[in-house]
Amino acid sequence: MNMTLELTPTDPKIGSELYRLPELDPVTNLGPKTFYPADPKQRLYYMPFDYGLTYKVTDPPFNRPDSDHKGYAIDWNMPVGATVIASRPGIVSYIAGWSDDNNGVKISRDEWDSDVLFTTSDFYIHLVLDPSIVLGRRIERGEIIGVVGIENHLHLEVQVSKHSGVGKDGRFTNDVPFPIVEITDRTDGIPWNGDICKSQNICIQ
Repeated sequence: MNMTLELTPTDPKIGSELYRLPELDPVTNLGPKTFYPADPKQRLYYMPFDYGLTYKVTDPPFNRPDSDHKGYAIDWNMPVGATVIASRPGIVSYIAGWSDDNNGVKISRDEWDSDVLFTTSDFYIHLVLDPSIVLGRRIERGEIIGVVGIENHLHLEVQVSKHSGVGKDGRFTNDVPFPIVEITDRTDGIPWNGDICKSQNICIQ
């Protein structure tokens, strides 16, 4: 059973008709510097697993070699039962109840770019959700979302409200690139296929 919560703008003067994706650079596919800063310390996303743990990227975004993804999602090779924690804070806005051991959850928040309000949603897929995950609940970075299900990996993608697709290599996607704090050896903050990622995120539950 799938469940959805419609977020309302935090500023009552701003209506949903103004939700849109800030322009992405046609060469880099990156957006505003506030969302894609070059300085890793200013990035918004952390690894979705606990501090000190390392997992391998098995499928990177499609602008990376050997990727099967149609979009900018990242897959980590995490074993069944491995704990998944939030990469960013937000509100539980959607729960995908596909089966007992293969579910998904979106954690969303409003963002501002200049005078434009839009919503980003982090979609975690292939989980057994923690019983505390319910629509409308506030989630802090590092809180437990669930554990990896039968697919033996975690899939994470970031979607933006009213985003119609970014063209790259002749393919289109409804999600966007998201730079990660721990990726310090590349200016875009996005891992490559085969990278061993070590987390600086801290489980708080």
